[in-house]
Amino acid sequence: MAGKKKRPRYSVPFKCSFYVPMLFGLMIVATAASAQNEWVEISTPSDRYGHAMAYDKSRKAAVLFGGSDRHYFFADTWTWNGKAWKKEDESDITFSSATPTSRAFHAMAYDSTLKQVVLFGGISPERHGQFPFLVILHNDTWVWNGKNWRSVSSQGPIPRYGHDMVYDEKHKRIVLYGGTDNKNFHLDDTWAWDGKSWRRIYTTGPKARTGFALAFDGARGQVVLFGGWDGYKLYQDTWVLDGDDWEQVSSTGPTARTDHSMAFDGSKRKVVLTGGYAGKNLTDTWEWNGIVWRQSKKIKRSPGLRSHEMIYDSTRKRMVIFGGKIDGDWLGDTWVQKKKTWKMAASSSPERRHDSSVVYDRKRKTIVLYGGRTPTDTLSDTYEWDGRFWSKVSSDGPGERWHQAMVYDSKRNEVILFGGVDKRNRILNDMWVWNGRKWKSMNAPGAPSRYDHAMSYDSKRDRIVLFGGTGESKPSYHEPVGDTWEWDGDSWFRVSNTGPDPRYGHDMVFDASRGRTVLFGGNVMAIETWEWNGSQWIQVDSSGPPARRNHAMVYDEIHKRVIIFGGTSAAGDFGCLNDTWAWDGNEWTLVTESGPCAREFPSLVFDRARKHVLLFGGSYFDEFPLSLGDTWILK
Repeated sequence: MAGKKKRPRYSVPFKCSFYVPMLFGLMIVATAASAQNEWVEISTPSDRYGHAMAYDKSRKAAVLFGGSDRHYFFADTWTWNGKAWKKEDESDITFSSATPTSRAFHAMAYDSTLKQVVLFGGISPERHGQFPFLVILHNDTWVWNGKNWRSVSSQGPIPRYGHDMVYDEKHKRIVLYGGTDNKNFHLDDTWAWDGKSWRRIYTTGPKARTGFALAFDGARGQVVLFGGWDGYKLYQDTWVLDGDDWEQVSSTGPTARTDHSMAFDGSKRKVVLTGGYAGKNLTDTWEWNGIVWRQSKKIKRSPGLRSHEMIYDSTRKRMVIFGGKIDGDWLGDTWVQKKKTWKMAASSSPERRHDSSVVYDRKRKTIVLYGGRTPTDTLSDTYEWDGRFWSKVSSDGPGERWHQAMVYDSKRNEVILFGGVDKRNRILNDMWVWNGRKWKSMNAPGAPSRYDHAMSYDSKRDRIVLFGGTGESKPSYHEPVGDTWEWDGDSWFRVSNTGPDPRYGHDMVFDASRGRTVLFGGNVMAIETWEWNGSQWIQVDSSGPPARRNHAMVYDEIHKRVIIFGGTSAAGDFGCLNDTWAWDGNEWTLVTESGPCAREFPSLVFDRARKHVLLFGGSYFDEFPLSLGDTWILK
């Protein structure tokens, strides 16, 4: 068939772009006048700690840069306008000369005179992105003007991380103190940045430390320091810097701690302290009036975070917290203080991952996502998407696995998961059902052992259809297969051994308007479209998208078309794709090559309640595999 074809753009991995402008349209190749074909990112910053934030008064937005989780250091820039996060640049975890390198435990402050955010220092991996065995400390200075980062200095304080900075409005300068150097010694030096160069302030002050917090007390014109850690001792001392001299003003108040956060509340005219760590995460909130600390009795417990960032939003007159850690978990929640309590304004996305299973639960009007892989771990968590936020709803159930398949049984209103391979490389044939609260193992007589297979739910015949994957067959234990199975609600039955060649890495969906299951792609790397009519496979097209594997497919119920996104372009190479195609039952049409960056193993689902396709995560290669955690919608 003719089909409108255009060769897709192959990725250059380190130029993976995640940002789609929300205000300016993208150039889209439309399939039909009635269809909307624009990808829009609706992500929030991923779980992290060691990031830095500053409030940009002139642009009325909080600015966030970098940080790390258990796998990656980040180089992304985000802004918070009081309602939503916006990704401001194309960097993520990779190196770009136009932005600071990926890093954590750096510091940022907003210079209200020059109207720019200033960033200094931090720690980075030797190789960008992932955690290596070697790290690099920085002493570079960057400024953010609301649109771009610009490097302005590599001179001044020695390389360090775990320091803090604040803008001294009285003396029109940014003050930097402390941190840890590349020999793991804690520092006690004080520096000032005037917008052009750094100057050391030679003064006697707090003992060398890291994990402390600084804030500028706008009511009294002083820089305030509290707490920290010197490797042996936690501190609970309070110091103020007025001019070039430090003075200790208190040794009481909040308990000794590290990894807390402070900001000046312009409405209360007080410095506010939240959270931190002292053998456990702390949930108290304290206020400094220039003389004494008083624990806030009016504000209910804080989120109980450590290594989080807190800023005062002077436009909306409230505190904002993002990220941090609780126990061993990295978080990406956004909290705002409203009157006497903290409320979550945005929840974190699932941890970066690829090869997750995702379906739409029609009864509960929510998207369900299960498991997946990171570069080092196999996951077993369950998330749900309600149209605004991702929420973790379970850590139990089918257990750690990948290459499983999942469908929604609309007759029984159940999410069904089948097969996969576990951490010990065992091929599975178990079946699980999710009822919205918990997972329950199902009896599955006749089930084949299978992973990297594809499944769809044929709502016309009330059957789950399974094709291909990798199974237990001799002489090879892990060998591609080409059989077709169906589940009738009670048992599995093999219904065909003919049709598409044996394969894995393919995908298939049920086209409800035509009553056919549509299959495309796989490791055979052939440009073939097949349809299953309930009794036999029929090859219906040999043109369309370039050959691929590890892509994702979904049926768009509104526009009555099958959507394909991404995948890997050739067997054995790392040519990830970012093209979107549509199948109308007669021909394939290229929808767009804009939007999410090139990737394989993305998760794709049609959100019936909100009438759009949603994409989450995936992976691409840049020396090593990198997992993604972004969320997009095709409108």
